[in-house]
Amino acid sequence: MKRVIILALAVLAFAGCAKKDEEMPTPSSPAPAPKPGANLEFTVDGQSLAYDMISYFNAAGNNYGVTRLQFYLSGFEFEATDGTTYNSDKIWYVDAREGTNGSIPFDYLPFGTYKKVTFYIGLDSAHNYTGSLPATLENENMAWPVQMGGGYHFLKFEGNFEDQGNTFGFAMHLGRNQFLITVEINSNFEFTAAAPDIVLSMNLNEWFVNPFIYDFNVDGNYSMGVGAAMGKLAANGADVFTIKP
Repeated sequence: MKRVIILALAVLAFAGCAKKDEEMPTPSSPAPAPKPGANLEFTVDGQSLAYDMISYFNAAGNNYGVTRLQFYLSGFEFEATDGTTYNSDKIWYVDAREGTNGSIPFDYLPFGTYKKVTFYIGLDSAHNYTGSLPATLENENMAWPVQMGGGYHFLKFEGNFEDQGNTFGFAMHLGRNQFLITVEINSNFEFTAAAPDIVLSMNLNEWFVNPFIYDFNVDGNYSMGVGAAMGKLAANGADVFTIKP
């Protein structure tokens, strides 16, 4: 009988301990500390970009719509107000439609105030050669044909436009080292723990104006391999990005 009582007490004690163990709260992992970064935004003269609708007009009067927007960003360099510079060798493939890399982390940056950022749309000559990037589907689809010099597309901006009641396709493709675009934004901006992200806003209509008016009917609706067309687009691309206030 004593043994039965002792066994019963042991079972109750074990059940009580098990219950206490179950009731103990699981320690939660602390939230990751915020880091500086940029959110990408795509507009057409202030309108949010929508796809598959021929509803935009560029400076040449072309009535167009967008079906694809893919590009590389690389070579980021930030200059703080005290003159300190911070560089990154990371390369970002962006697919605006799919939202790929729509947010870019700058985890190497300290919080603070900056007065300038420069970066490339495309890849510099140290990276722009066939096979330099990992063999992902995205990178393979951005390959520039070897017979045309190799490397990668810097930009694929495609869609349709209407002219005199007819619809035509367009493909603004950029590649080759001489058409690498350097973006330089001189504007004070700040990264803080409370507001760690800036907004990098691309205005698609800027691809077609300043310093050159680009007209599909004059300059061509397909730019790949056409030096004059790619030269205009590359020059126009220097100011397609701004930092949104």
